[in-house]
Amino acid sequence: METQNITSTRLQRHQDQEFTRQQLELRNLRSDFEKKIKHVVEENEKKLSEIKQAYRIKGELLDNDLNKKLIALRSHQTYIIKDEQERLEKELENIKKRHENQISELSETNSSQIDKMKENHNEVLDNAKRKFLKTKAKWDV
Repeated sequence: METQNITSTRLQRHQDQEFTRQQLELRNLRSDFEKKIKHVVEENEKKLSEIKQAYRIKGELLDNDLNKKLIALRSHQTYIIKDEQERLEKELENIKKRHENQISELSETNSSQIDKMKENHNEVLDNAKRKFLKTKAKWDV
């Protein structure tokens, strides 16, 4: 029984040692796995950071490009507006000159017509005065 007890004790010790060895091996595997996972996570975070940086830079470049295009477009629009403003001012000046010319022509025409009407009126008055004087002379004689 003692041999069985010793064997049992040895067996128990051997099982304990085997269990301890397996636990140690399991801890080592977990530790290695966690290190590998940590390494993969760090690499992925680094790649993600690089992608974010590249995306940010690309966004800034696009923003700068759009700002340059906007500035160029505004400059072109300013030029077009200035050119159009000058054209409209010239057109307005020409319209004003034509209007003044039309007013001058109408004034001259009206003045000429008024002068003719005055002459006709004076002729009518002179004729009426002559007739009156003729008629008066007839009656006075």
